Amino acid sequence: MIDNVRLNAVVPIAAGTAGKADTARATAATPTQQAPAPAPAAPSPSLSRLVSLANELSSAPAPVDYAKIAQVRRAIADGSYKLDPDALAKSIVAYVSAPE
Repeated sequence: MIDNVRLNAVVPIAAGTAGKADTARATAATPTQQAPAPAPAAPSPSLSRLVSLANELSSAPAPVDYAKIAQVRRAIADGSYKLDPDALAKSIVAYVSAPE
């Protein structure tokens, strides 16, 4: 979103020096009529395309490797699936201690 541009003059005020002179300068610099605010810019085509792609990806199911699942199931069933307890423990600790 684009913010409207301020048309009033900006008057710096140093600590302890704000007084009537600063107020008078700020009042004198303020225009009595302000120009109409510019119309907000229309979203670019690439932005709308990105939004639609993000919506498509968020609604799509996560990809699943069914061949890998079948391979692991067969290995567990025939007893050839080997676990490395040290590697498994390290992986668990790394997952639990990972920052969110």
